[in-house]
Parts: sequence; structure tokens; C-alpha cells
Amino acid sequence: MTSVLFGLYNEILYRPLFNGLIFIYSALPPHDLGLSIIILTVIVRLILFPATLRAFRSQAAMRAIQPKLKAIQEEYKNDKGEQTKRIMALYAEHKMNPFSGCLPILIQLPVLIALYQIFWKGIDPTLFGYLYSFISQPENFGATAFGLIDLMQRSIPLALLAGISQFFQAKFIPQPEPPSPKSGKALEPDLSKILSLQVKYFFPLLIAVWACSLPSALPLYWTTMNLLAIVEQILIKKKFQ
Repeated sequence: MTSVLFGLYNEILYRPLFNGLIFIYSALPPHDLGLSIIILTVIVRLILFPATLRAFRSQAAMRAIQPKLKAIQEEYKNDKGEQTKRIMALYAEHKMNPFSGCLPILIQLPVLIALYQIFWKGIDPTLFGYLYSFISQPENFGATAFGLIDLMQRSIPLALLAGISQFFQAKFIPQPEPPSPKSGKALEPDLSKILSLQVKYFFPLLIAVWACSLPSALPLYWTTMNLLAIVEQILIKKKFQ
């Protein structure tokens, strides 16, 4: 069973991403791995954009029904079974899936793992056996970005950029509404706000520290992905708000 899952992962994610990267590298005259990673990231984000758009719409719909949701939670606070039933009915009425906002993250995670696997061991001629028959093997492969950075080695500047871009990307995540004083819970910890603060401040720091120990190709991908996510959020908000 494990070998079957690994085979599916290899054929659905790892091999297509690896072939796409090598194809871009070979097709572009500069033959620059950094530029190839950026272009591959743009393509991945475009493929994932429909899921991102659905997630944004789901988040907007969730914010719109917050007053009704809080009213149900308050009215049935002593009857959790009925509360859950009413909340699910509210979701059904508005044709909502409360978990759809997590979809882009769930999709991006295996993509990131596949890219991690590609760059962790380095790209050398022994890996070219994974190329499809219609993808030409590059004659002289160089793992540099813009002739300056060896992407198979660690880079503190790129690691810091990954953390900084993650911080600014997190600022575009919709913030939870503060608890209503009428609910009688104003003095209790707002767990959603605590989680939001962790995502905004702790997670970027974690990304920067983590990226310091990885080949710089990964923080380059992460930084590019964050910048594209910021652009997406700006464009989506302009369209729907």
C-alpha cells in the first residue's frame, strides 16, 4: 500500500514538477534555475487560483453570516447538540462548506513537499532519469540564480526574505472580529485572535529559521509564492469588495 501511494505521489506531483522545472530551464535562453523556479511558481499559483478564489468566497460568506452564527451559539449555548444542528442547517442554507477555506493550504502542502524533495538532495545528472521522453536533458546544468546565488546551498538573505514575505502575506488574511461584550465572554481569551497573532508573527519567524537550514531554492520558491499570494489577495479584494 505504501509503495502504491509513493508511486502515485511520484507520478502526480514529484515527476511533473521536476519535468516542468527542467523544461523551463532548458527552454529559456538564460538557462537560469532561479528564473525557472519563479516561472514554475507562477504556473503553480495559476493552477491553484480557482481553489484560492473559492476559499476567499467561502471566507467572505463566513464573515457575512457571523451575526447569525453568534446568535445561534448564544441561544443554544446550553444545548450543544441542537447548536451543532442549527449551525449545520445555517451552512446548508447558504450552501457553505466551513472547511473550504483550508483547501489551498491542503493542496499547496504536497506541492511544497515535492519541491522540497527536488531541491533537498540537489539536482544532478542522476535525476535526469525522471525526465519524460519528450523533455530534453540539459547539457550544462547550473544551479545558480541570476548568476549570484547557488540554490543548492543555504542563503540567509533568501531565508530572511521568506520570513518577511510570509509576514506581509499574513497581514492580508482577514482578521477575526472581536468578541461581542453582550456575549458575556469579553474577558475570556479570544482563541481565534491568538491564532491570528501566531500566524502573523510566530509563523514568519519559524519560516525564516527553517529556511536558514535548507537549500536556498526553497526560500526562493516560498518568497515568490508569498508575493504572488499578496497580489492575488489585492486583486480578489478589488473585485469582490
